[in-house]
Amino acid sequence: MAELIKDTEPKRRNISRIIKSVAACTLILTSAFIQMRDTPEPDAEFLQDKSNNELLEDSVTIMTANVHRWKLHGRGNYPRFIKAVQKRDPDIICMQEVLADKGQLRDLHKLGYNIYFFASTHELIDGRYGNAVASKSELLDTSAMLLPSRHNDSHRNAINFSIQSSRGTLEFLSTHLDTNITYSDRQIVYINSTVGDTMDFGCGDFNQSLDELESSPLGSMAKSRRFSTFPSIKPRLQLDHIITNCGRLTSGAMLDDFGSDHLSVTKTFDIKNCSETR
Repeated sequence: MAELIKDTEPKRRNISRIIKSVAACTLILTSAFIQMRDTPEPDAEFLQDKSNNELLEDSVTIMTANVHRWKLHGRGNYPRFIKAVQKRDPDIICMQEVLADKGQLRDLHKLGYNIYFFASTHELIDGRYGNAVASKSELLDTSAMLLPSRHNDSHRNAINFSIQSSRGTLEFLSTHLDTNITYSDRQIVYINSTVGDTMDFGCGDFNQSLDELESSPLGSMAKSRRFSTFPSIKPRLQLDHIITNCGRLTSGAMLDDFGSDHLSVTKTFDIKNCSETR
């Protein structure tokens, strides 16, 4: 019996050390969570340089991209994203599922884009997560509005912003709607009732097909050729769109696989008639 007690004593000490280690880790994580909760990063981040102020003339090129936290299957996609940006040279980029605290937005700012980010949620490990827009022109009247959301979902939002063009001020909205059609329909109704009368362009991951959008209050903006963007490896769903009240499409949609689960979409529009539609 004495030998049995002697044999089990080291095991007890090991278990005790493990329990103490787990308790210490829990205390550290709890303290970090409390600190983050008490002193969180602001929901919004604005990176604007007055030297980044190209004036839109007769056209605008818009890209929308769900960046999937800047990675897919553990592999970073930011370098491929930048290659797609450099290839398409968009005036405006609408981004969804963005992590704001990993440096990518600041790098994009250094490439000549003004940036506005708004958080859907603050995560313990990855930090702020949400939507962002980038523009070669000065971002004007920039704000975010919270959309009706499910209780168990990160709070969906839409970013409103204006760009000055030779034809006047253009109004934009960038968003990432709910995957649940009932809630995305409610979000569209809210967007339309809030800014539908003034919005010239909308972009983002709508989580709806063009057919579904056409039957929504935004239907007049959703006249375009059908194409699939999700999943990127074998696209079969139409989720990512650039819609307009006034722009005339001058080129077909350009799709790029940049290492996300969505393809990015880039479109160029003639904006000569935009100031006349209001």
